[in-house]
Amino acid sequence: MRVELQHIIYTLVPYRGYDIRAWSRGADIGSFSEAFKKWFSPYDENTVRLKPHEAKIAVVRTVTGRLYIARVFYGLGYKLDEYKREGVVSHIAEIPVELLEHRIPLTLVETSMARYIAEKGIGLKEVEPIVLDVEPRDVDEDIEFLRQVVDREKARKILEGVSKPTPKVLVLFKRSISDRARLAYGLAKLYEEYGLREYMILTENPIEHILIIFNNVTLVLDKTPLLKPVDAWTIVNLK
Repeated sequence: MRVELQHIIYTLVPYRGYDIRAWSRGADIGSFSEAFKKWFSPYDENTVRLKPHEAKIAVVRTVTGRLYIARVFYGLGYKLDEYKREGVVSHIAEIPVELLEHRIPLTLVETSMARYIAEKGIGLKEVEPIVLDVEPRDVDEDIEFLRQVVDREKARKILEGVSKPTPKVLVLFKRSISDRARLAYGLAKLYEEYGLREYMILTENPIEHILIIFNNVTLVLDKTPLLKPVDAWTIVNLK
């Protein structure tokens, strides 16, 4: 099965600063903008720069049923603007619904996004879509990983948290950034099965404004951040 992923790249643009730098020919930029409420990079630049070889992940679902993965990293070695500066790069792909229906792991999407940048670089203006050649799976690897690390009782607590009037959930998971991303993908699949219409899942603590403008946020972190107010959060600690 051949699937094209529409995507955009948000980073430094010559003579314009941070902006949408590149987009695939079929990308609906308005939908990308609406999904991220124009905050295409939800993380502070210092957070991303601190570990330039690690990508931070954000999974976003909109009320219109569109699902996106943002892979945010520091463009080490890339000369992005007229001053040849490096900067934060947010590479965002829209996930077609058939990938979920056929149990394609979202880790495969993330790997394909990383490979696209490694092979084609950080383009400017119109670029090619990301192409996946995949086959339907009998087992959903994202859900299987979720079941390995989240027991039934804690899954119930997470779903209760995202069902509150002002839903904010912190999942403490003291593992690597890649395992936190895998958990984020598993939670996205769980939320889809649960029928959650809108959410954002993040693998690092975001800039504070994100927690204000997004209605349903789940943080998958390795340590507890400063939460305001703390009693508004459902906290689930995974071993």
